[in-house]
Amino acid sequence: MTSYTVIASVNPKAIQFCAPEAALDMKVMSLVKSMYKDFAPGCGRRDSLGPLIVYEMDVVEGVAFSIAQREICAVNKYSLLERTVYDLAKCS
Repeated sequence: MTSYTVIASVNPKAIQFCAPEAALDMKVMSLVKSMYKDFAPGCGRRDSLGPLIVYEMDVVEGVAFSIAQREICAVNKYSLLERTVYDLAKCS
């Protein structure tokens, strides 16, 4: 496992613990936020916990693509993938 995420229900924030090899590039995260606005989380590095890097992120509403992609990329479901790519392109 390279990361573990916990979401608090009070003042919704996600806290992510990452192994050093899975460290986030904060410049890329900042660019993503500037491009996709409310569709991307604000993110900041907060601390370390032993070898783990700790990040705090805003919670973004909706279904994570990592969960939805199984359905979207299934055989004979290319229309869903095409629609997803189209919708994502409209946001930028």
